[in-house]
Amino acid sequence: MARDNDPDQPVVVATSATEVGGEELVSVIRAAGIDAMVIGAMTAGFRAEAPGIVKIMVRRADASGAAAALRQAGADAASVVWSDVDVGEGEASQGDNAPTGSNRVAWTVVLAVMLPLGLVLTTTLSTSTSASAATRAIGPILLATCAIMLTWLFTSARAEEGEDRA
Repeated sequence: MARDNDPDQPVVVATSATEVGGEELVSVIRAAGIDAMVIGAMTAGFRAEAPGIVKIMVRRADASGAAAALRQAGADAASVVWSDVDVGEGEASQGDNAPTGSNRVAWTVVLAVMLPLGLVLTTTLSTSTSASAATRAIGPILLATCAIMLTWLFTSARAEEGEDRA
């Protein structure tokens, strides 16, 4: 049984709702020269919406130093005057997902391959009695993907034409 005053006993110095937040806290503590670890990351990231918490653990002897490092990091973050920080203007565009130029040509080639393939698979596999339901669904899924891609390409091309006119 561990004694309450054992300096090597792990203790919780902070908690986080996410693994990323926990790792950020651990990096602050480690930057202060204190060994720390994240416990509970698997339950915090569990995708079934089960409640979980990430615990940041250090040796009992390092707990006050770790807490001080976290307080200092919080004070440093609070002292940033964001209106003085230049984050740049960024690109005025439709977003990172909009195809342009040669990118649009590449997606058109992909469509030129996928569309006939989807049609062939749909007609061939839909009549096959030996194919599983999942296998028979491949053709229609390819065709639906083609429809989405076509909509995306046409919408982005029209938006780009509108920007050129403006």
